[in-house]
Amino acid sequence: NSMAAAFKKELAGLDEPIKEKAEAGEKIGIVNEVKGEAEEKAGVTGAGNKRKMAADETRGVSSTLRVRSEDIESLIYTIGELAGLDPKDYEKLQAHALQLRMVPVGELFSRFKKVVRDLSEELCKGIDLVVSGESVKFDKVIADRLNEPILHMVRNAASHGLENIEDRRKAGKKPHGRIRLSASQEGGQIVIEVSDDGRGISLEKVMKRGLEMGLIKPGEEKNISEEALIDLIFTPGFSTVEDADKVSGRGVGMDVVRDAVTSLQGTVTIDTRKGAGTTFRLQLPLTLAIIKGMVLEGRGTKIALPAAFVDRVFNMTEEELRARSFMDKGRLYLDLVNEGEVLPVARLSQFFRTEDLTETRCIVLIKAGMGQKTALVVDTALGRQPLMVKPLDRFAENRYFSSASFAGNEVVLILNTPSLMAA
Repeated sequence: NSMAAAFKKELAGLDEPIKEKAEAGEKIGIVNEVKGEAEEKAGVTGAGNKRKMAADETRGVSSTLRVRSEDIESLIYTIGELAGLDPKDYEKLQAHALQLRMVPVGELFSRFKKVVRDLSEELCKGIDLVVSGESVKFDKVIADRLNEPILHMVRNAASHGLENIEDRRKAGKKPHGRIRLSASQEGGQIVIEVSDDGRGISLEKVMKRGLEMGLIKPGEEKNISEEALIDLIFTPGFSTVEDADKVSGRGVGMDVVRDAVTSLQGTVTIDTRKGAGTTFRLQLPLTLAIIKGMVLEGRGTKIALPAAFVDRVFNMTEEELRARSFMDKGRLYLDLVNEGEVLPVARLSQFFRTEDLTETRCIVLIKAGMGQKTALVVDTALGRQPLMVKPLDRFAENRYFSSASFAGNEVVLILNTPSLMAA
């Protein structure tokens, strides 16, 4: 059919430049070998060895080739639109196509070796960079978009997190501070941690700044939790640093880090201990091309959210839902008595300004980092299925939906879960 023909054309388009590069590589390798042998016979041993090394390196072109990311993306989307294939063959084809845009996280981490070395000299601090989990693979699109957020966290750790050599010795620490970049895979997600063994975040300074900015009302200091206090760091313009410096400005920018991670369907949380250091934990999908999604429906409209964020699903009558719900500070909450939880509520109908249709409501508990949960109310949950993700253009995207997919012949908007949690 026409779709299969388009797929073959797509493959052919990728294949030609690959063949040309491979053939060119082989020719260069042969020429270099011949030159090397001639030079060796003439007594130029050093030049001959260099030529042979160049030939060996050039042969690598046939096994590792660079392909434009746009071509890979086009190929993945074409596969997603194919019809009539055996489901097993389709999944294999899809998996192989996805592997083309997966890169080891070590490629991202390696960019920061020189950064840390330069910061160590500039700040006159001894700083060691420790890296682990480099072999974990994830989407190159995510890797590229994480460069700036991680750079900001590394610079902040070096400038504000780590003490100078004298202060570290007084605290009984090793003279050299340590910044660690680590990665691990948890199911269909990658977890990246940026940590240091410095002084930790001063919660007293955070509290003081929160009061100054009006984020904490006088008298509420004793009631605010440590998690809520730390979360203030992500407020735009928030900083506990009094004096500006050329390395990381005035500490402003953690809101930009969260926005960048959220746009990638990820979450960022902070764990800090006074005198022991701080860890930023980024949890993101392995790929943005395909997700395992939970498809939901409300008033005939279908949406999906990444299945990794779904804690559990259960039904409740509209009457019971109303009986268990209450308003607090302008926000609707659901009291789950049996579970001992009180969760903020979001209704699918509110996104589209429609009315709920059914008497029986489906409650989807959405989880995120730091134990955060939200109860999403919909008409029904249609089940889990793999979804080919396509970004919405800037005219169609909004705070809650930035991508879409197809379920059968219907368009399904994909919920930006972190944005919902932050609402």
